[in-house]
Amino acid sequence: MFFRNEIRKVLRFPLFWVMIAFCAGLNIFVIADGMSFERIGIQAVNEYVRTGNVPSYDEYNVCVNYDEVKESAYDQYYKDFDIMALKADIEKMFVTPHSAAAQKIIDRNYQKAAARVDEIRQDGEAYDCYYPGVTFSLHEMLYDNLFLLMLFELALIACFMTAYLMKYEEFYDTHQTVYATKIGRAIVFSKAAASAVASALAAVIVITMSVTCFLIVLPQSWSFLQTSVSAAMATERRGMVQYPFITWERMSQLHYLLRACAVTVGYTVTASLVTFVLSFVSKNAYIDAVLTAMLYFALYVAAAVLSGNNLFGFVWQFTPTFGMLNVPNWFMEYVFTPYASYPGYAEGVCVGWQLLAVAATVPLWRYFKRIGIS
Repeated sequence: MFFRNEIRKVLRFPLFWVMIAFCAGLNIFVIADGMSFERIGIQAVNEYVRTGNVPSYDEYNVCVNYDEVKESAYDQYYKDFDIMALKADIEKMFVTPHSAAAQKIIDRNYQKAAARVDEIRQDGEAYDCYYPGVTFSLHEMLYDNLFLLMLFELALIACFMTAYLMKYEEFYDTHQTVYATKIGRAIVFSKAAASAVASALAAVIVITMSVTCFLIVLPQSWSFLQTSVSAAMATERRGMVQYPFITWERMSQLHYLLRACAVTVGYTVTASLVTFVLSFVSKNAYIDAVLTAMLYFALYVAAAVLSGNNLFGFVWQFTPTFGMLNVPNWFMEYVFTPYASYPGYAEGVCVGWQLLAVAATVPLWRYFKRIGIS
């Protein structure tokens, strides 16, 4: 009963739907703007692959580039690719030395990555040659632009809706009546569940609308979805180096996309639970929202400053902010952030912080039961 009432409060709150509509509209604009220059070229390549007809002069260079990549992609990106050597070179140039324990963990994960490279070579995954990622960088467009934007949009929605629900009684000056008994105070758990569900609902709506728009705008999107993420032709520039996406398991673009959608919903729920915990600290919904934003920013700064100098600093890389910023590298290794190159890193950070937030409610709940209501 309490849960239904709390859900109803969110669903009847106009700002909830306004924020969803605004975020979806902004994402659609980003997609349309990003695809405006690429669509013609992608259509030309699709037509060229399907029929072999040389397109008009404007798209001729794109198809010539496709042929060059098709012929040389495997030799260029996989034939002599040594991921352990690349990792060692990058660490010498850019990454602060880790503690011995942290380095041992990283090395063990990259041994798994090296084995995965061999698997990609052997099972034919590397030879998938339809999607010209090296030409159009759709992975960057989809994850580094669209999903990264959605993660912060949805965290904002979750933050504000959770803060609103937790301070609903104070806002309407009914808290002295509602919180007069232990049963009345227990309503906060219904609020936590309702805000998490509402946040997940917002995430599903925004993600569905945005991804659907992307696939509609993208020519021959089914061909794109069938392509292996780790294919040599799907290679894109990552930081200052161009090398293949080494996913921790065999993944098509469709598999990767669905998994990214699920994890994005998870990070949205995480933001809701973190805001729920922080709501015990203040008596104002705006302060709750500011505290959540400050925590996420502080976690990012801590991770950037410590940068794995020791085992403690290494652990700080496992924060929701750092996980969100690494969305283009979810489910794969990335030598520029070796501390985030783990099988299950994205899901682990998400679930870990959800469990941490739930555990933090125990002492806060005991405190909330004892304090006076003013």
